[in-house]
Amino acid sequence: MRFDGKDAAGRAYDCVQEAIRTGQNDLSVYRAVVSGGWYVLVLGVAPEAELARVIEGCLGEGTAGELPEGLWQALEKRRRQTIRAGTWTERHYGLHETT
Repeated sequence: MRFDGKDAAGRAYDCVQEAIRTGQNDLSVYRAVVSGGWYVLVLGVAPEAELARVIEGCLGEGTAGELPEGLWQALEKRRRQTIRAGTWTERHYGLHETT
């Protein structure tokens, strides 16, 4: 989902992160700047209905947006690597804008 700025994306990211941290699921959440727009992306196995509703609520301020296929592939690769590292992994990377 695309958000109107860093703060809105941050709120959504934090909300989703907390939701998936406290429940049984196979999800990863990312916040990224792509072509000047802030996005929050959730990847993984579709969660149970209640968690899905919570995540939808977290993302409610956002709008759907198209992202480059290469970005999805890169995030899915990172997700697979992170899963191998353990059940909960949290990392923060420097801000790199992707065009």
